[in-house]
Amino acid sequence: MDAIENIVKVTITRQTTVPSMKSFSEHLLVDMFDTTGMTDGFDPDHRVKVYGGLSEIKAAGFPTTGYIYRAASKQFSQ
Repeated sequence: MDAIENIVKVTITRQTTVPSMKSFSEHLLVDMFDTTGMTDGFDPDHRVKVYGGLSEIKAAGFPTTGYIYRAASKQFSQ
């Protein structure tokens, strides 16, 4: 019986790539867009908003029982 080295040739190389972004700390939450109840205004040219915490999300008008608030709560708790 031949040794495995005589049957299969395996070459292992390490080709590490560096991510182009500086951080993985930002999170993106996506939901159906509905401005009902929004208090921070809606600008159709800038649909992406940055919030620094749950209090900012709540102050913007997202209900605490809604998907965005609950998902953000899980993200900020990590």
